[in-house]
Amino acid sequence: DEEGDEEGDEEGDEEVDEEGDADEDITPSVGVPLGDDDDDDLFDDPGVPKIFSGCHDFNGTAGIPCPMGLTCVVRYDEKWSQCVDCSVHKFGRVCQKLDDYMRYAAVHSCSQTCVSTKCYNNNWCLSPYRCIIDPEEDWGQCVSCRSKKFWGNSCHSLGESFIDRAEKLCHRK
Repeated sequence: DEEGDEEGDEEGDEEVDEEGDADEDITPSVGVPLGDDDDDDLFDDPGVPKIFSGCHDFNGTAGIPCPMGLTCVVRYDEKWSQCVDCSVHKFGRVCQKLDDYMRYAAVHSCSQTCVSTKCYNNNWCLSPYRCIIDPEEDWGQCVSCRSKKFWGNSCHSLGESFIDRAEKLCHRK
């Protein structure tokens, strides 16, 4: 008899989503706790965590090695570290989710600029990018002066004063 327990609160019951697939309890062997089951943005694919923490050697305590293909990024004060995917295809998405301190460290550990995020000076941007800062908008962003994508599309979402500064610094006016 299938009547009764629609809530699925009995131990061992699996929730079934709208497509009829059972949700699995996916827990990485190392790394950050997952939190809510709804926190799907921690995964590229089910069961493949994007970021692991604790990879740096703190005060003589051995860190957890990063899985193959990930790089250990260490915060400037060495109180936090995590493994980051520095591949060209993933870094742009991963870096945008990091806080300022970790994003800055990741830019330099991965030798890539994190575009479409805030920069504070040119140290945040690797060549050919430059940090264009607009004090009126309280915003800075790494811009490649030769980027067809930026000048053709991305710049339209930014304020007029930002575009004016970018055009001046990139000698486009």
